[in-house]
Amino acid sequence: MSSVRRKRILILSRLFPYAPARGGDMSYSRGLAISFAHVADVTAVVATNGVQPDGPVDKDGVRWIVAGAPRKGRMGSVATRLPNIAWRGQTTAYTRALALALQEEWDVIVIDHIGSYHVLPQVMAYRARRPATRVSYISHEHEASVRVEKYAAYGGNPLLRLALKLDGIKVGKAELDLVRSVDLLSLINPDDATLYKAQLPGVQYVTLTPGYQGNSVVQRQIDASVPRRVVVLGGRESRQKQVILERWLEHAAPVFHRAGVEMAVVGPINDALGDTLSSRYPTVRFMGFVDDIDAFLATCRASVVADFLGGGFKVRLLTYVFNRLPMFAMKGAVSGLGVSAPSAFTEFNDLAALAQGVCERIDDFDYLNRLQNHAYEGAQGCFDWADRGVRFLKALDAGR
Repeated sequence: MSSVRRKRILILSRLFPYAPARGGDMSYSRGLAISFAHVADVTAVVATNGVQPDGPVDKDGVRWIVAGAPRKGRMGSVATRLPNIAWRGQTTAYTRALALALQEEWDVIVIDHIGSYHVLPQVMAYRARRPATRVSYISHEHEASVRVEKYAAYGGNPLLRLALKLDGIKVGKAELDLVRSVDLLSLINPDDATLYKAQLPGVQYVTLTPGYQGNSVVQRQIDASVPRRVVVLGGRESRQKQVILERWLEHAAPVFHRAGVEMAVVGPINDALGDTLSSRYPTVRFMGFVDDIDAFLATCRASVVADFLGGGFKVRLLTYVFNRLPMFAMKGAVSGLGVSAPSAFTEFNDLAALAQGVCERIDDFDYLNRLQNHAYEGAQGCFDWADRGVRFLKALDAGR
């Protein structure tokens, strides 16, 4: 009786996706790798998260090869063909680790995130030698449609703005290069398919939305016993997320204060920015990382998704939905959940309207409970990591 050989998958990603590395993109990369490891033998080449030493480590069924630290800085990539986010990953240590890994035989090579674009020449050379190897690109968002908007919002001096504009062009070219080169495009958000197909109508893709393994509240009733508290989740490591928080607080903090509504900002934030914002907005609670986030969310009446920049799938939405936090959002910020406004969440065209809308509804318990119930019921059963690896391999096989 013969047994079927498990496929060998090599994932090329940015960082070892465990704390202190946090954020939705790290959670997604980790979840996919672990899901793939349920159905294949998986090795991943990554840079250190600042804690994990260089070398191989087995964790959650994946063989992680940690190879040095990424570069830092915004301007070092200007004179190169690489966008900054990919230039940071193209280190001597990473390139050597990848070359060593490519001495082995792989059934599938996965390029995870636009930040891993720098590996494409080595991967294509490998596939030229071994045409049977399948190559996939994991998209975390449609970069070409959001990067220019992000960079425009960052501001800065004229030289920096010019550098960011050029970097946005390079990002778009890198994304198109990746999608044209691979056998399968993997999407985090089903809504991104239209954007990619407008560029490349024949692109083969599979949608792998994030799974959710956190707390799931079977039933919740929001009433007057719950504090008049609203939560804003998310780490603030990237400039994009910092800009979103700064603009939101500028509009919302005074409105919330006048309405007697407490705002809690939860998630890692660097000391300098945290000190500045705490001083500027003394009525806002900046809580940093919260150990028992589920218990805290049970003390909140609603959540805010203030993202007016960026695309993709916001992993924190699942935390809101399954902890039954009604969502008040910027238009377009809630995407990929499979539920829609106005029944499962409410959305607004600008930050001022969003702030005012939260305060107007904060004591409307019937409304809040309708939102959280519809969102939970619509998402239930749709976000399980268990089938992502199976679906990925099936999509690769179907594209042959």
